[in-house]
Amino acid sequence: MQTVADILRALADPDIAAVIRQHILTQELLNLPAAFARVQDDVVDIKALLAQVVERQDRAETDIVEIKTGQARLETGQERLESDVSDLKAGQERLESDVSDLKAGQERLEGDGSEIKAAQTRINNEFDILRSEVNVS
Repeated sequence: MQTVADILRALADPDIAAVIRQHILTQELLNLPAAFARVQDDVVDIKALLAQVVERQDRAETDIVEIKTGQARLETGQERLESDVSDLKAGQERLESDVSDLKAGQERLEGDGSEIKAAQTRINNEFDILRSEVNVS
């Protein structure tokens, strides 16, 4: 081999090219295609894992939205419940006040009933006195 053309012709033969490559290239460079193939496999695996992570993140975000919606419903329900409890307490206070008013009214009626009985007794006594005066005359 004396010219560049001779070298290029020799490189066209795969066996000669392989021998020349082993003499010119270091072992690291010769191993590079296999290492690159492993990296490509790793990239495929990483993409698959990343797709799973994205899917899980999407599900987690959906779950968070649902949780927030549920929490908002719970808070609304709690506010209604607190309002209802407040209304019940106010109603209970009104009821207790009404019961107190009824008791006071009952006491007044009982007092009025006693006064009516006393007045009835006076009327009966006066009637008896009148009757006895009429019978005497």
